[in-house]
Amino acid sequence: MRARNAELQASHKLKAAALNMNDPNAMQLRVLRTLNDISKDQSNTIILALPLETLTATGVQGIASMAAIKKK
Repeated sequence: MRARNAELQASHKLKAAALNMNDPNAMQLRVLRTLNDISKDQSNTIILALPLETLTATGVQGIASMAAIKKK
């Protein structure tokens, strides 16, 4: 009986989490929170996949510049 109640509670929490993740802002906050948690350990390497438009808009040189060259 206890295991069944625990499973039911877990399913309700998963459903609520899925509904929250439909909001792009909630997803962004979750990503930032995960990065914050990961960054506490110096042995981790963090690789972020960002759209080229984001890199270009922020003025990041290098990869964004190479992408602009390929478009020509």
